[in-house]
Amino acid sequence: MLRRMYFVFALITAWISFASLPTAAQSGRTFYIDYASGSNSNAGTSTGAAWKSHPYMRNAAGCAGAPHAYTPQAGDRFIFKGGVTWPNACFAMILGAGGTSGAQNYYGVDKSWYSGGSWTRPIFDLQNTLTSGDYRLSVILIVYSYITFDNLEIKNQLGGNSGGDPSVNSTYNAYGTSGVIIENGYNHGYTKSQANVLLSNQDSEGGVYGASLVDHMTFSDSDGGMIGQPSGSVPLMGCAYQVLEFRNSTCDTYAQGVNGGASVHDNEFSNGKGAVQNYVGVHTNDIQDTWEGSMAVYNNLLHDSNTGQHIAVTPNGRVYNNVIWNISGGSGGTPIGFDTGIVNAKNYPGSVGYALNNTIDCRGDSSCINTSARSGTTYGTVYIKNNILITDGTAIDAGTGGTQVRTTNYPMPTAEATTYGFTIARKYYPSSSGSTVVGQATNLSSSCSASLAALCYDTGGAPWYGTSYVGRPSGTLASWNAGAYEFSGQQSSNPAAPSGLVAILQ
Repeated sequence: MLRRMYFVFALITAWISFASLPTAAQSGRTFYIDYASGSNSNAGTSTGAAWKSHPYMRNAAGCAGAPHAYTPQAGDRFIFKGGVTWPNACFAMILGAGGTSGAQNYYGVDKSWYSGGSWTRPIFDLQNTLTSGDYRLSVILIVYSYITFDNLEIKNQLGGNSGGDPSVNSTYNAYGTSGVIIENGYNHGYTKSQANVLLSNQDSEGGVYGASLVDHMTFSDSDGGMIGQPSGSVPLMGCAYQVLEFRNSTCDTYAQGVNGGASVHDNEFSNGKGAVQNYVGVHTNDIQDTWEGSMAVYNNLLHDSNTGQHIAVTPNGRVYNNVIWNISGGSGGTPIGFDTGIVNAKNYPGSVGYALNNTIDCRGDSSCINTSARSGTTYGTVYIKNNILITDGTAIDAGTGGTQVRTTNYPMPTAEATTYGFTIARKYYPSSSGSTVVGQATNLSSSCSASLAALCYDTGGAPWYGTSYVGRPSGTLASWNAGAYEFSGQQSSNPAAPSGLVAILQ
């Protein structure tokens, strides 16, 4: 991997504090942009005098001509008209300024301003043509900090030859920035030629590279794929690379889900594909830690994937409260792996990792959880506790090079899973209490802090389930359930069986 980004955990508090500010609390001017009816001879400061293009879009024939003169000011807001489309000629959009920690710049929408019968997102349509003006072939190149992108739809991006550089072909490229938020948007329809696939690295193509936060985004390549082959035949999209926090989002039909970062939580990953390995010889991933840190992976739903690796973390990883089914691919399709060779094989002396309260249907896989040390390396301890492992085969492999501490894991026979409602239709939320898992797990409430804080809540309130979280019992004498859900027949706040849920998050 080239040009890896190394973020500092101390940034988390800073960017969460400003990201939570209401829009009205941020100062600055507001500019309106309407490609269909605006003009760059307008002032852009009212809906009746909108610009046609943003000043940082390309000054090219087929876009809007010379942009309006603009002097940057921290806290400025740029409103793109809902339902209006900006063509490929306007991109790449290379930002010439950013905000500050107290005055975030905003690129987004006003849902009361739109074209058509109702509001829809503004669209950046790349028209299956390479972008111009930036060798990275990005759609939006973000070279400054403290910027929010909200509710944009970006589609039909064509990827070129990345030369092994993971920043090339990303949709949002925020390399080296801080305080950049990408939220509420929809990226889809990524395409590429076979010739360029042979020369490419697949880390963040069509997705986000290097932002601080990705929140409530939808990434899907179900309508993209290899040019000249059936739609979606070789999905090449990557959802995120080295994003500090990736949350509340949908990642569907991809070659790379999330690579690197500090935390990945409350997301749905589905239809990850390993087919691209036939072209580039590099394994694909659902969630992989390339940061060499202690990635926290929790409250995620992962299913129907045949990538080369699924959840793969270093021996310092924290993997908990995830629900996983129907996966296959590399390493026998093992759902959760702790590995000393995620980036480069190295020793992890004294490392501490966790695989806690996951519910995994791993029938047909070589094992449900594995730990491994490559090339003679070693690691410390991986705690494997309270997991429901639905399999008639091997639940946890023996591991090499380190120590496993296994407590109250339950290898559940497939027949028992059916009896108690651990099924795909219910997203593995049980329909009735089973005496083998309810109240039979180790109480881990004393561990619910820092990157394990969410361990004290079940997955019932994750966006992909659509209800409210249920807290696990506290106190040393209270019993815990095994698996991702806290179930009790007397607990009325538990979610009902899901029906008619939609994967795309708004």
